[in-house]
Amino acid sequence: MRTIELKGSSFEIGFKHGEVGRNEVHRSLLTYEELFKGYALLSWKEAREKALLQS
Repeated sequence: MRTIELKGSSFEIGFKHGEVGRNEVHRSLLTYEELFKGYALLSWKEAREKALLQS
């Protein structure tokens, strides 16, 4: 896992954190999509819909 050091206001830190981590978040989402498809036989859309019903 990558570590980043950020400085600035809360807004600046949050913005930079999102900017720097964008690719990692997208890769994680693709991984979860594949896991749900492979193990639960659910599309990512179906998995999200089921999760909303459980809330």
